[in-house]
Amino acid sequence: MHTLGPPPETTVPHRLVHLLQHAVDRLLPPGCAACEEPALFERAFCAICEEDSYLLPYSVCPGCALPLPLSRSPYASLPSLAGCLGCARRPHSPITRTTAIWEYEGAVSEALRRIKYSGDLVAAQSLLNVSAALIAPTLRALPPSLIIPVPARRENLRQRGFHLPSLLARCWAKGTHHQPALFALYKTRQTRAQASLGLIERSTNLRDAFKARLTPRPRTSVLLVDDVLTTGATLDAAANALREVGVEKIHALVLARSLPRQ
Repeated sequence: MHTLGPPPETTVPHRLVHLLQHAVDRLLPPGCAACEEPALFERAFCAICEEDSYLLPYSVCPGCALPLPLSRSPYASLPSLAGCLGCARRPHSPITRTTAIWEYEGAVSEALRRIKYSGDLVAAQSLLNVSAALIAPTLRALPPSLIIPVPARRENLRQRGFHLPSLLARCWAKGTHHQPALFALYKTRQTRAQASLGLIERSTNLRDAFKARLTPRPRTSVLLVDDVLTTGATLDAAANALREVGVEKIHALVLARSLPRQ
């Protein structure tokens, strides 16, 4: 599988991804991703926060990873009895399958807030280590693929100094038969923060915002990585860019899945 090198403006972030991964691998002790306490052995959280974290059950929608029929989390509501609410809202999604690890609630939500807005590398390392073990069975079952992170907004990259989906893609690919391609996708323009937008605005905000620097071979499959799946607009926009260069099989891998609210 052949990929082109990163555009010139991504050279520094490319080095940062590897330097930061090396640093967190070697220097940071395991701590709870959501608070200041030590983490449980081979877990991302301390005992208290572990009780407020929710691994997705085995019974989920294969297309969008919403739990079926009910999450054990107190935050979630029942999906529509007429079918999967997540897929109904994305009838033309180019993504054929989605795998998520945690529900985006409680301690997981707090951990991602610490990582994104406080630059907490201890929290990041805890989630990286544990998520790699949890997603390993899925990766072993899939054919050799390119693992591609959804690109960052440049201002977010400047503020945080690292890009969590890139760290996830690199960490999850390690020791597998999959190949990370950290800069196969890039953003063509500045976009507004998705968290501040409504459902329709999220889709239009990202229209034609991604391009692929990729020459796929026949039957190339891609594992598209992001930290959180909410409406799916970001993943769909990135997947559409991959479809434009001929990628047919796109499987999304996400750390956390947002659920319908009560």
